[in-house]
Amino acid sequence: MAEQTQKGETAAPAPFVLNVLWHPGCAAAPAIAEALRRHFASDRYDRIAGGACVTVLLRDASEPGSTTPPDVDWGAGEIVSVVALVDNTFAGDARWVAHLGDLAQRADVTSLATRVFPVALDAGALAGTNIQALRWHGWPERDGHGGRTGRLIRELTHEF
Repeated sequence: MAEQTQKGETAAPAPFVLNVLWHPGCAAAPAIAEALRRHFASDRYDRIAGGACVTVLLRDASEPGSTTPPDVDWGAGEIVSVVALVDNTFAGDARWVAHLGDLAQRADVTSLATRVFPVALDAGALAGTNIQALRWHGWPERDGHGGRTGRLIRELTHEF
């Protein structure tokens, strides 16, 4: 979806928008999210569409101080992805689990240019759901290749 610039020209949407989503009660997620932002918003991706960079949005609530899950603007880019960092706190909050299911369902019916990638930070985080996820909790903490965060970046790069 294009938007108007100050001069009245139509600006093209960003080529790729990555939303990193986590429950505000997850202590580990901010560091993981920041590592994803540093990697994907770096200049290594600035040539993907005529010099445009990957836009990375770090989201732990709909508003500062809120615990309401943030919505995703599926029209913000040509390709829009959500990486949901799911720990036991996230999984224990029915609103956040329902929101994740809703995001996945909306992405599935939107197009192939919208995807949701849940990442299970804790072993039981997605137990009892039919949500498929990358199993962060089962990866070695140290593997000589960036550990869990390095593997997450490699897995997501492959998926994107």
